[in-house]
Amino acid sequence: MLKNLTIRARLIAVLTMLSVLLLAVGCVGLASLGQTHNTLRTVYQERLLALGHLDGMMRLMLRNQLVIVRAANADLPDLPAMIDQVEQDRDHASKLWQEYSETFVTEQEREMAERFEAARRHFMLDALAPALAAAKAGDIDAMRILVDGPVEHMFPKLRIEMEKLIAYQLERGRMQYFASEDKYASQHQLVIGLLAAGLILATIIGWWLVRSITQPLNRAVAIAQAVARGDLTQQIEITANDETGQLLAALKEMNSSLAGMVGNVRQATETLHAASAHIADDDLDLSHRIEKQASALEETALSMEELTCTVRRNADNARQVNLLAQGAANLATRGGAAVFQAVEKMDAINASSLRMADIIGVIDGIATQTGRLAMDASAEAQRAGGASPEGCAMVASEVRGLAQRAAAAAQEIRQLIDHSMQQVNAGSTLVHQAGTTMNEVVQAVHRVSGIINEITAASHEQSMGIGQVSEAMLQMDAATQHNAALVEQAAAAAASMQQQACALAKAVRVFRLTPQCGGAVQAANKPQSHQFSLASLKPYC
Repeated sequence: MLKNLTIRARLIAVLTMLSVLLLAVGCVGLASLGQTHNTLRTVYQERLLALGHLDGMMRLMLRNQLVIVRAANADLPDLPAMIDQVEQDRDHASKLWQEYSETFVTEQEREMAERFEAARRHFMLDALAPALAAAKAGDIDAMRILVDGPVEHMFPKLRIEMEKLIAYQLERGRMQYFASEDKYASQHQLVIGLLAAGLILATIIGWWLVRSITQPLNRAVAIAQAVARGDLTQQIEITANDETGQLLAALKEMNSSLAGMVGNVRQATETLHAASAHIADDDLDLSHRIEKQASALEETALSMEELTCTVRRNADNARQVNLLAQGAANLATRGGAAVFQAVEKMDAINASSLRMADIIGVIDGIATQTGRLAMDASAEAQRAGGASPEGCAMVASEVRGLAQRAAAAAQEIRQLIDHSMQQVNAGSTLVHQAGTTMNEVVQAVHRVSGIINEITAASHEQSMGIGQVSEAMLQMDAATQHNAALVEQAAAAAASMQQQACALAKAVRVFRLTPQCGGAVQAANKPQSHQFSLASLKPYC
């Protein structure tokens, strides 16, 4: 049942018990102090003040006695001062006696005080008053008689009564002292007993309280130290429901949570190491590939520069070819014009040949008619018989022969003209074909010129595009160099991350897990083939 009490309840109970004990001791002490105070007040008020008053009266009485004796033997000039001194002391003594009379406690003291008061009154009336009267009257002899007589005889009795009162006060003070001592002893024993009982009880309760608190705390400290050493295999048993039990429960939960966390961290460390190794390898491979890419880009940039120069030369050649094509087009145009003129000339020649054929036909007709006329003339001459028939026959034969030769010549000319006309027609056809071909050539030259213009424009655009591509290649080369630097930094970061993973693996390796946690971690790691175990970290770490 006590184990289920909280530390707060235990402390409250212990403090309550100790407070009650302290209150009891305090009450006893206060009671003792009150009694001591009452005793001291009684001693002061009833004894010390009374003794003071009595002692003062005794001193005043003794001084009056001495003053009166000296006054009886003194000179007259000194008497008034002495008389005043005696009267003042008498009045002061009466005042002190009046104050003392208010402090009577016991009947014995009152009786003793009454006897002293009677003796004092008798001394004052029968001895001191007459002596003072004689002194005031200047009767020194009477004063001396009174001093040697009543004063000297009555004062010892008065003194004895005073001493009795003082002795009584001292005895009462001694009795009160012994009573106070007895009370002190009893109170002292009571307080010591209470203190001893309280000390024993406080020791027992404190031992129980300390033990009930320190044992679980020591267990908690041992568990915390074991956890600090990396031992997470502690079996924590909770035997109480107080704060220490709650602390042990929290430590148990922390231990299990930390074990799970360490298992997860161990798994994550293995994964991180594997990932960092892959990243480092990939970064190294990527760095090599980027270096190759940078080299290829440099070569490509050089090739693009050469291609740019080649395209520029092609553009220049295309412009020159365009100029030549334009010149050829002009020449073809002029050739077409010349062919057209030749065609016109051939047509004119053909027309002249046709005209010559017509004239030759006329000549041939004339020759034919001449032969006919010659034959008719010869026949008519024969019929007429006016001339020699032989002569006419000769003339006729010559005319016939001439007509025949003219006809033959005309026939040959006709044949030549026909052949020439055929040649002219063939030439005209060829010239027409040449003109058509020249037109086609001119059109083709114009088309070639247009194509060359397009090639020139395309070469110019290609040159500009290649320039832009060259600039892009330069930018790509710069970006590749920057990427190479970034990859080197990434490789360094991956190496650093791998080192950190190794350090983390070493740190995690410090913790010892229970078989359940270790099995859970191994089960979590088993299906992941790309991860490494902690043993695989040792060669790297």
